[in-house]
Amino acid sequence: MKLVRMVLYCAVLMAIAVAPAWGTLFSQTQTPNVGLNSGNATSNLVWDFTGQPGWLSGVSGTMDVISITVTYTFSSYSGTGDTWQSRFLNYAQAQSNPATAAGTFWLQPATNASASPSPHAVTFTNGQGDGSGNTLTNALILNDGGRFWTRVARNGGDFTFVSMTVDINADPIPSVPEPATFVLLGSALIGLGLVRRRHNR
Repeated sequence: MKLVRMVLYCAVLMAIAVAPAWGTLFSQTQTPNVGLNSGNATSNLVWDFTGQPGWLSGVSGTMDVISITVTYTFSSYSGTGDTWQSRFLNYAQAQSNPATAAGTFWLQPATNASASPSPHAVTFTNGQGDGSGNTLTNALILNDGGRFWTRVARNGGDFTFVSMTVDINADPIPSVPEPATFVLLGSALIGLGLVRRRHNR
């Protein structure tokens, strides 16, 4: 029985040692709370994730960023006719003039822009295309390695753009065991050997 317990103990140690680290790396929320109507058709937001761990190497595919989840919250939908779209903007161009900046990735394309239940969340993975020949990875690299603009534009109707959240999600990567873990595991194995030797006697 002691032998079985020791084996299980070692198995638990190994599972802890190689447990993957994953989930949301970092998140930002902005609350423009702006009405989108015929007089004000767009809302531009600037996002800055520079300095966050894993960003630069992550978007180039060498670390742990694998997807971005964008969540929109709207209010005051009037029903049929409320339509919108959203995209990443070219950061350098948007700094000069957001109104004429080129889009580098469609988050909510014009072909799928009918009013959706609020909140509306959409997730894109690295390398995924937006239907216009652009990939998320390339769009993020183009947008200055952690700084980018987003635009939400009204196509029709009259409603309020309440908030937008951008979550940077992580890849489940096995962590590297620390030296202390190996010492603990080694001690357990030695103990297992002693118990087995005594049991054989």
